[in-house]
Amino acid sequence: MHGVMQIHVKLTQFDITENQTAVLADGIADLTGNILRYAEKENPEVHHEIVFEETRIVLKRKADISSVTCLLPDRKGKSRVHSSYGIMELDAILQQYSREADRWTVQYQILDQEGKAVTSQKLVWELKGVHE
Repeated sequence: MHGVMQIHVKLTQFDITENQTAVLADGIADLTGNILRYAEKENPEVHHEIVFEETRIVLKRKADISSVTCLLPDRKGKSRVHSSYGIMELDAILQQYSREADRWTVQYQILDQEGKAVTSQKLVWELKGVHE
């Protein structure tokens, strides 16, 4: 069992669909083995939990509109969005990923019901203070 380690995380989102780049997190995070937890830079009440395993990557966002995206390396995953309007579930495709000690990277697409990409993005977490 891994203990909780406080580290610095910087999350950069490369929105391929909109051709925009944004820093979504830049601050203290908790790292427990393969689970990273942190708050958004501009919205500290919004929390994220990233589970980065060999067989799946899970991106959780906890806010007024919450989401859980499960990305699988060998088949379609699911993205489930919870809002006051109900639950919407869409397919998700993991395009590429890498996990190094100080950098996690995920590139994926969310597909509509017809199989067309509605979101295409790359997320890069830069982790400082990780020495296992």
